[in-house]
Amino acid sequence: MEKALARPEGDTMPDSIQRSLEQLFSRFEICWKNSGYPSQEYDPQWPSPCQIGDHNNPLIEWHPVPQHPTQDFHNIESALEIRLHPDIHPFYGLFFSDPLPALFKGHKIDLIQAWNSDDFKRLQQNMIQHVLMQRQLKQPTTLFIATTEDEMEIISLVN
Repeated sequence: MEKALARPEGDTMPDSIQRSLEQLFSRFEICWKNSGYPSQEYDPQWPSPCQIGDHNNPLIEWHPVPQHPTQDFHNIESALEIRLHPDIHPFYGLFFSDPLPALFKGHKIDLIQAWNSDDFKRLQQNMIQHVLMQRQLKQPTTLFIATTEDEMEIISLVN
């Protein structure tokens, strides 16, 4: 099941997404500085600019960092002959991060982000497959932005 979010008419300012992400990451940073950064198993085959500290440990800490250069989904737009909602570009293309925990209507979700450039490419491929499947099912185009505890549900943005 897919829960889609529609943006209010006329509210398509990508820089508002950038500000919102920067504010969210800033709040996370404050919490992490007090309680410790999140950690995960270190995989030398899957490095990220998000990683903090000693990579000789089995666990590495991480935090969101800006992408340089930034990335976007313009190649998806060309491949699918579609114009994507402008918010999707900054949502995925400005920062590298592991998925971020959040609440949506009282439900735990994880905001999807790209861990590194290869992960961004994989995300693009998954988004293309998602849109093609929707076309095949004659459903409106949506762009996924979060996962839920129920693996059969995603949170998406109506294109």
